[in-house]
Amino acid sequence: MSGELWPEAVDGWLATLRAAGRSPATVRARSDQLRSLAALHADRSPWELTTADLAEWLESGRWAPETKRVRRSAAVGFYDWGLDSGRVPGNPAARLARVPRPLPKPRLVRPADYAGALAAATASESLMLRLAAEVGLRRAEVASVHSADLVDGEDGAWLRIRGKGGRGRTVPLPRALAGALEGLPPGWAFPGNDGGHLSPRWVGKRVGRRLPPGVSMHALRHTFATRAYGVERDLFTVQELLGHAHPDMTRRYVTTSHDDMRSVVRALERNAR
Repeated sequence: MSGELWPEAVDGWLATLRAAGRSPATVRARSDQLRSLAALHADRSPWELTTADLAEWLESGRWAPETKRVRRSAAVGFYDWGLDSGRVPGNPAARLARVPRPLPKPRLVRPADYAGALAAATASESLMLRLAAEVGLRRAEVASVHSADLVDGEDGAWLRIRGKGGRGRTVPLPRALAGALEGLPPGWAFPGNDGGHLSPRWVGKRVGRRLPPGVSMHALRHTFATRAYGVERDLFTVQELLGHAHPDMTRRYVTTSHDDMRSVVRALERNAR
């Protein structure tokens, strides 16, 4: 069998992801991940690869553990589809060693750096910055903000968000931010050529150039998560605000200080008296 089956196989799997409601960003990421595997074994059919071949692929890129974990997950999903559709007798990716998920320290944006970014930003970039910093939106979620997603509630304005992995959510907006969005013309908040709005990559690039070197737009989301957790110490509410499927992911976004830990111990000490 030849490697000519790769495009057909990858496209077939991506079609099932779209049919399952996975977001365009997720589908693009899975496409990139599988096409890197195809490039390494372009002369072979995907259904000929062994667990050893897949392990070689995971080691070939010298990727960070998180990147390796996501690529392993993509391979498992792809071969599960191949197994279910009768293309392969077993899933070689299922026998790959699991990649431990590290618990990195969240990347935070200093208040002075955020203020400097706002001061240097255009009006459009300022709104992108605020959506990330004040309600924790991802760059893809910022890119796809639309006037039709603004919802009036008894307690103020809310924003419907097209979340990662097809998981939508609705979050409350600060009054000033709601006013800025309501003042925009009807339609996409950031018009562009990616389905009518700017691409997530371009949004991230525009915001990133206003932040210090080495600080990405996603660090604003980490900063929001840490600030939100500090209000009530309620991880599950922060999880809902961020749109995470599991609280263990939210925990990776939140940092706690020595003062936080000391205050908890002192509170327990007082309650024990």
